[in-house]
Amino acid sequence: MTWSQFITIFLTAIVTAGFANIFGYWKDKRVASTKYIEKVFTELYLPIYKIVDQKVNPIDGFEGLDEHDIEALIAILKDKPELFDPKLEKIIYRYYEKEYANWQYGENRSFHENDTELLDYVSIAFNKTRKSLGLPYEVKYVYPIILKGKNLKKKMSRYFKIRRIVRKFMKRFKKNK
Repeated sequence: MTWSQFITIFLTAIVTAGFANIFGYWKDKRVASTKYIEKVFTELYLPIYKIVDQKVNPIDGFEGLDEHDIEALIAILKDKPELFDPKLEKIIYRYYEKEYANWQYGENRSFHENDTELLDYVSIAFNKTRKSLGLPYEVKYVYPIILKGKNLKKKMSRYFKIRRIVRKFMKRFKKNK
């Protein structure tokens, strides 16, 4: 065995080991991320979605949360604060502050009938998480930026039409290379 063969074998072994470690690290990171996403989905978004979804009437729309619903949301927040993102935490605490103010003034009614911020946020997060886990999801909640405002169907069809055009262009571009 000559020195050049030895160096070639040695470098091959080092490069192979390096790539194996890098790909192993990426795989472990992806598996850990998926486990965390599953935990957030089952322990956070699913219970909150169930609470909020009970207050959605197909005919009347969002009926608002009552004090029991808000207390349930606060219980989830206090039980699992590590799973909450700051925006969701802020929304729930804002609801809690409004509930406390209403309780202080003796009002006993359903709160936030016109305030659908929690419903919107949970619907979007719930469906995005479902998409990332490979579960069925509702498209209109995964792409909320393009869907704001009037003419929802028109915006959706325009968005997907542009996506098709870009895909066709990229296929032609790859063929011509």
